[in-house]
Amino acid sequence: MALRIRRGTDAERQTITPLAGELIYTTDTKALYVGDGTAVGGKLLASGSAIISDIVLNSNDITGTGNIDITGNIDVTGNIHAQGNITADGNLTLGDADTDGITLNAELTSDIIPDQTDTYALGSTSKRWNLAVVNSVQANAITSNTIAGTLDGDVKGSVFGEDSTPLLDAIASKVVGPIQNSSTAVFTGSVDMTGATVTGDVTGDLTGNVTGDVTGDVTGDLTGSVLDGNGVPVVELQSPALGGAGTLVSATFSGDLYGSVFADDSTRLWDQTSGEINLDSTIKSNIRPDGDNTVELGGSLNGFSDAHIRGKIYIGNYDLTNLRGENDRVTSKGGYLTKPGVTTTLNGNIPVGVSRTTVAVNNDTNIQNGAIFRLPGTDELVVQSVAAGVVTTTTSFTPSGGNNGDSVSFYNPSVPNAVYTDSAPATGAGRPGDTEGLMFADANYIYVCRGDYDGVTEIWTRSAHVAW
Repeated sequence: MALRIRRGTDAERQTITPLAGELIYTTDTKALYVGDGTAVGGKLLASGSAIISDIVLNSNDITGTGNIDITGNIDVTGNIHAQGNITADGNLTLGDADTDGITLNAELTSDIIPDQTDTYALGSTSKRWNLAVVNSVQANAITSNTIAGTLDGDVKGSVFGEDSTPLLDAIASKVVGPIQNSSTAVFTGSVDMTGATVTGDVTGDLTGNVTGDVTGDVTGDLTGSVLDGNGVPVVELQSPALGGAGTLVSATFSGDLYGSVFADDSTRLWDQTSGEINLDSTIKSNIRPDGDNTVELGGSLNGFSDAHIRGKIYIGNYDLTNLRGENDRVTSKGGYLTKPGVTTTLNGNIPVGVSRTTVAVNNDTNIQNGAIFRLPGTDELVVQSVAAGVVTTTTSFTPSGGNNGDSVSFYNPSVPNAVYTDSAPATGAGRPGDTEGLMFADANYIYVCRGDYDGVTEIWTRSAHVAW
C-alpha cells in the first residue's frame, strides 16, 4: 500500500497555504515542502538529495561521522569548540568591540606581518604592551622615556636629554650638550665642544689641539703650546721625557695670568690669595704706567713710607732736582713751598653710593680753600669752603664708604716764597709779569703783590715803615 502526499506544479503550490505538517511535492521542480499553517506554499524541505531549508534542532544534537559541506554563511549564537585544526582561507574578524578579548594559549609558528608597511601600530599611547622580549629591534625611530640596560651596537640619530636639550647632534656629528660629572664619557677622534660645558675631571691621554678655555689643574706631561684667541703662544712647555729641559713654564706670556708667581728660588713674587706683590728682589727694568697721567703711585689714603731717589724727579715739565724737605715743608729751586697737610677724622658715617658735596670732620683747623683730599672710592676732591666742621667741595662726589672716626688728610694749596722785585709798582694794578708773592721796599713803604697781573685788578698793597 503506497503513501501518497499532496502534489502539483510549483505554480499551483504557490496558490495554497498547506496545513501544519502537510507535505507538498512539486512534480516539475522535484522539491518537497512542508506546511506550517501560515506560510503560502509552505517551506522548502528538500530538493533532490539536498536539504536546503532551515534546520531547527530545538536543543537536539546533530551527531555523526562525516563531513558537512556548506556553500554560504554560518551564523552561530553561542560558542564554537573545535578539537582539531581550524583552517580559514579568507579574512578573519575577531570580535566586534574593544570589550571582546582574545586569549592565545598556543604558540605562534609563523611571522606576523602587517598588510601595509608603516600603517598599523602594535599597542597605542593609552594601551601599551608591558614587556617586549625580542632578540633584535629594527626600527626607523625609537621613542622611549628611559632605556635601561646595555645597548650593544650602533646608534644612529640625535640624542636629547629629559628637558629636550640636545646632547648628540646626528646631523652635525658632534656632542653638543653638557657632560655632567655623574658619568664618564670616552671619546675617540676629534671632539668639538663648541657651546658645551664639561663639568668634572678629564682622565686619560689627549693627543691633539685644545681650542677654548681650561679652568682647573692639568696633571701629567703636556708637550706643546697654549695659544690665545689670536693664535699667539702664551705658554710653551718642554717635556723631559722627550729630551726637553723639563722647565715647568718656559715661555713669554702674552695675555692674562691667574695664580701665584714664584721666582727660581721659590720666593713668592705674586700671591694670588692675598693679592700682594713682593718686590724685595731686584728690579732690572723700567716701571711705567699703562697710560700717561692715568694712574698713581700711592694715594692720599695709603702712601709709601719712604722714597729713595738717586737721580732726578720730574713733575710735568719741571725738573725737581733740588727738591728737599725742611721744617715740615718741601722746597725746591724756584722758591715755592707747600703748606703741610692737615689730618683729622670723619664726623659720622658716609652713605655708600649717594652723591653729595659735603663731608663732616671733627677738626677743620688749618684746612684751607683749595686743599685736596680723597675719600674711599673717589677721585681727588678740592675744598671750596670750610665752616663749623663741614667741608664743601667744588664738585659733587659719590663715595664707596667711610665710617665715623676714619682718618682723612687734607693737603693745602702751595703759596710762593717772598721774591723781591727791583722797582715799586706804578699803580695798584701793577704791570705785566707781576705774580703773587712779589715784594718791594723803599724808604717809606713795603709793597706786597697779592695776585697775578690781569691789567684791571688791584693786586698791589703797601704799608708804611714802623720803627723798631
